Amino acid sequence: LKWQPGEAEMRTTLAGLLARRGDGAKAETHLREAVRLAPGLKAAQFNLGLVLAQQNRYAEAVGFAEAAVRLDGRDPAALD
Repeated sequence: LKWQPGEAEMRTTLAGLLARRGDGAKAETHLREAVRLAPGLKAAQFNLGLVLAQQNRYAEAVGFAEAAVRLDGRDPAALD
């Protein structure tokens, strides 16, 4: 597949819908692709962290949550 403008955002939106339906595995797949396509997309990083946390994969989730905070321009250490 060739990358299309807006694909990362569409995948992030689709993942949110899948997660709400209880399909965390498919949501994770779409979010990982969104992060790969657009690593600067804060919503994809943050939502991937949420999906992983819902799967009790906390250690992995923290990295994505911290990435989202960094993209927001805030230092994760400031949240302590």
